[in-house]
Order: sequence, then C-alpha cells, then structure tokens
Amino acid sequence: MVSWASHLREGQGIANNSPKTSALPALLRRGSGWLRELERRTRPADPEVVAALEQRWHELPTGVRTPGQMLGRKLTGCEGTHGVFPACNFGCKPCYLSANANRVRVDGTHTVAEVDRQMAFLRERRGPAQYAQLIGGEVSLLPAEAHAEALAVMRRYGRMPMSFSHGDFDYEYRSSSDAWATRGRRRRRRRRTRTRTDAATYATCPLQLQAS
Repeated sequence: MVSWASHLREGQGIANNSPKTSALPALLRRGSGWLRELERRTRPADPEVVAALEQRWHELPTGVRTPGQMLGRKLTGCEGTHGVFPACNFGCKPCYLSANANRVRVDGTHTVAEVDRQMAFLRERRGPAQYAQLIGGEVSLLPAEAHAEALAVMRRYGRMPMSFSHGDFDYEYRSSSDAWATRGRRRRRRRRTRTRTDAATYATCPLQLQAS
C-alpha cells in the first residue's frame, strides 16, 4: 500500500524537477550579476581621478597593460617628493642621495616652497586623494614647524602625506612637527606609525609617519 507520504515525496520531486522551478536559480544568478554590474557602473567617481587614471593607463607600455595591472585602473602610482630636503645623518649602504646632498640649500622656507611646486604638478597629473611621501634626506632634520607646514601643503593639494624617517628623534620634536596643537587647535586628526625593516640600513629601521 502506498502511503500519503510517498505521494507527497513524489509530488515534491515532480515540483522540484519542473522547468519553471529549475530555471529559478539561473534567473537569480543573472539578476544578481546585473545588479552588481549596475552598482559598479553607478559608483560615484571624481572626474579628475578618472582622467588621471586614463592618462596613466595610456602612458604604460603596451606589454604591461594586462588584466591584472592596477596602474591606470585602480591607482596612478606611488608619489614622493624629490630633492626637497637632501640633508641626512643616516648611513644607508645603497644611498640614493648625490655627493653634494649635505651641501645644498635645505632650510625650511626652501623645502616648503619646493613641496608646494611638486604637489601642484602631482595634483595636475594625478588628481586628488593620492598618498604621497615626504622624503629626504632625513626629514626630521627639518625644523619642526617647517616639517608640519610641508605636510599641510601636501594636504592642501589633496595628498595623504607620509613622512619617511629613520625615527631617531625625540618626543618633543614629534609633538611639534605632528603639532598636536597650533594656536590651541590640533593640526591633524590622527597619526599612524609604520615600521619598515631594511637590511641596507645601519641603524634604526625607517619609519613612515602618516598623518591626516
């Protein structure tokens, strides 16, 4: 004797195998894929960033324009200052500074002016909202106020600044250059410290001090 449960199971089997039910997962997959594509195409994008990415992509050699290439698709590349403050008191084996690095102008006024000029160029070529390193030489040899002003200039041009230092400075200097307070107001909302171990250096590890 066939039980009602058997009939019910057979009925469920027929329902599960019906064309209308089996097509449902495929429809859901197509629908979710369409929604993902719609979301991607309607994301807000800064026109300056879009233009900078397109220019960066077209500047790349044809051989490296691969599906996995991030330059020109997701980012325009790493930024850093060049020659704005070449004075240094460190001893890296593969030093990239020139022989006259400690014999050229390195005062704070000159450094801030050069940072301003270079950030204007980078803003024009690469748009806003890019990370940029303040690199020397050794940036902690800058007067603390000049160091803080250089970072403020970088932010004015839409950069997210990082100071690249060997880290051999005291708390007083960091508090002044971080400038926790300027005329009673904090100069930056937060700061982060990252350490990079480099086998090519003699003394302490370089630090990246990111402020925003």
